Amino acid sequence: MKKYKYITCIALILIILIIKIGCSPSPPEFPDEPVNERGNTTGNITNGGHVAIQGGWIYYIGKMGKNIYKVREDGAYKKRIHKAYGLSNINVVGDWIYYDDGFGEDCGLIKIRTDGSERTVLCKDQCVDINVIDGWIYYRSRGTYVGEGEYKYDDSTYKIRTDGTEKTLLNSNENYFLNVVDNWIYCTSLENSITGSDGFLYKFQTDGSDKTLLTEDRCIDPIVDGDWIYYENVNDNYRLYKIRTDGSERTKVIDEKVYAFNVSGDWIYYSDKSDASNDYKSNLYKIRTDGTEKTVLSNDKDCSYINILGDWIYYKISYDSKFHKIRTDGTERQEANIP
Repeated sequence: MKKYKYITCIALILIILIIKIGCSPSPPEFPDEPVNERGNTTGNITNGGHVAIQGGWIYYIGKMGKNIYKVREDGAYKKRIHKAYGLSNINVVGDWIYYDDGFGEDCGLIKIRTDGSERTVLCKDQCVDINVIDGWIYYRSRGTYVGEGEYKYDDSTYKIRTDGTEKTLLNSNENYFLNVVDNWIYCTSLENSITGSDGFLYKFQTDGSDKTLLTEDRCIDPIVDGDWIYYENVNDNYRLYKIRTDGSERTKVIDEKVYAFNVSGDWIYYSDKSDASNDYKSNLYKIRTDGTEKTVLSNDKDCSYINILGDWIYYKISYDSKFHKIRTDGTERQEANIP
């Protein structure tokens, strides 16, 4: 008799749970929310493009490049909208998410509806530095698809329409860290026979013309923000510099070895690295773009992939491989709940 009552109780609990799940509210419509003009910020793209925002929705790639999720800014209506591996460089414009899918038979530059439907292969190149703006996708090809499962390594710069048409080669040099702003593409380039990704800083038009040298500093991680380009200067042991987009007013901003950084408004958010031992220091900082008001935000060690959405900073910590987030004023540090 007791056993029968126990089984009955368990069955009732299961029925209640099934009813609750079946009756859980669907996300409401938000028709009046703004639509992005560009898919992600230049700073987030330089930092891997792990998160993006449009209206009140946050879109993000899960841990280790696995799956795409969306969630409201207040944490409501979290949903996995696509299941896959090897994803990166997320951009969101209108009803579409654009990203690189590095694994599988139908890999390449992909778009998918914000509800997870209509996955479409735009091209099969292996893409990084994806910038979506004004109906075009700009990207660097780590491997250009030549057919029958074969790729040609080139690191060239291409653009393609968001419907997958008009793929165009813009520049055949090895260009890195693409920033597309106001009809210009800013990048580092290895055409001067420098090895690695730390080339000189250039810009050229979005039609591929007028390539212009901006500085002969060996640069990595350039980020264009307004009229300035911020970059780590390899010649000066990874100190952070800025220079006007016309190549003038080259200025040192941070006189310490920078490991990762992003720029938003009047602030630079960064982590640093020890000069002497090459060990990672234990702080996440912010500093004004003029180099003043340096402030410690967090004592986390080895912060990388710094992405910024509004007044939140998302960053990865190497020792636990998890993303965390913290307010730009240093409060409310927490795990970002990215699976």
